[in-house]
Amino acid sequence: MSHLDIERITKFIHTHYDCKISQQGIRQSILFAAKEIPGLGGYVFVEEDEGKIIGALVINRTGMRIYHSENYLAFLVVHKNFRLKGIGSNLMIRAISYCEGGISLKIDKNNKAKKLFKKIGFTSGKLSMTYNKI
Repeated sequence: MSHLDIERITKFIHTHYDCKISQQGIRQSILFAAKEIPGLGGYVFVEEDEGKIIGALVINRTGMRIYHSENYLAFLVVHKNFRLKGIGSNLMIRAISYCEGGISLKIDKNNKAKKLFKKIGFTSGKLSMTYNKI
C-alpha cells in the first residue's frame, strides 16, 4: 500500500466516521494493518466509485485465539451519501471471507450499524470497558 493510499484512506475515514478520532489515530491503525509499523499487520479493504473512496474497512490482527478474536475491526466507514446501499455489508463480507479467525469490534450501543453486524452474524454478549490512562 503506497503512502498516498494510506493518506487517502485516512482522510476519508476521518471525514466520514461518525465518532471523531484524530487523523493520527486512524493513520496508526492503517499503518499497523499495512505492516508499516511493527506488529502482526491486518487488512484494509476499500470500495470506490469513479475513482473516489465511498467505503473503507480496517482490521488489525491481534495474534490471540483462545480468549479474544484473532482480528479487531478498527473501522468500517461508508460515505454519508452512499449509506444503506449495501456497501458496508459488502466490505464486511469480503473481510470475513479473507480473514482467518474471528473478528471482534467495539460499537456504541446506539449506533445504527448494530443491525448490519447482527445481520452478518456478529453476536453481543459482553460489555466492553476501557480505562484511559491520562
